[in-house]
Amino acid sequence: RQAKIREMAARIRSEAKAKAGGLKPSAAPGAGRSEAEALPTPPPAPPRRVPAPRAEVVDPQKEEEDSHKMVGMISALEQKVTSAEDEADKVSILAAPLSMETSEELRSLQTSAIRDTERAVKAALSNISLARREVDRRLKEADNFAPAVRDSAKEEIVKLTARLDTAQTKVEEHRNVRKDHEQALAAEKLFGELASRLASVEIDCEKAAMMAEPLAKMLSSDPDSVNAAEIREAREALRLAQATLAP
Repeated sequence: RQAKIREMAARIRSEAKAKAGGLKPSAAPGAGRSEAEALPTPPPAPPRRVPAPRAEVVDPQKEEEDSHKMVGMISALEQKVTSAEDEADKVSILAAPLSMETSEELRSLQTSAIRDTERAVKAALSNISLARREVDRRLKEADNFAPAVRDSAKEEIVKLTARLDTAQTKVEEHRNVRKDHEQALAAEKLFGELASRLASVEIDCEKAAMMAEPLAKMLSSDPDSVNAAEIREAREALRLAQATLAP
């Protein structure tokens, strides 16, 4: 019995030393192997195979029913989108007089066009917003269709959405029609003032040049014949020209 105790203690010390040194523990001399150590190591388990997703089961009857639903749905959306496009075209037509040059004869017409365009813009944007909500609702509804019908419905809805985007862009161009027209009038007035000032500058510069050119020739050929009064007049013309050029 004492011998067995000493043998067990030696094995425990050997295993402790092996763990401390990172080595595989060795059996004590004379120690018999356990039943678990005697058995061979089992091979690793094969990787678990994930089953492939099952394809959607196509129900011919449901597909046919969904096809009829899709035709009615797209037809209804087509009418709403066409109505929104008509409203956008109406805005462009009413705003046409505002692209003409401003004049007293057109002032009354353009003032009326501003009011009509503002009302048309409001109506068109409301129409487009309603059409978009209907398109979004129908798009969610299409998710419940059979696979083939669902794809066709979404493709048609995408086309209709693009048409709504185009119509809204056309309307947005005239959303601030009153402000844009007022800015155009201010720019036109400023342009007229600058054109008038430029014409005055051109006249003064031409006058100064016409008076200075003969004097320059006379000074180069016969300086004694130059009249002092002519020199003063030329200087005054140059001064006026320079003054009009100043900002």
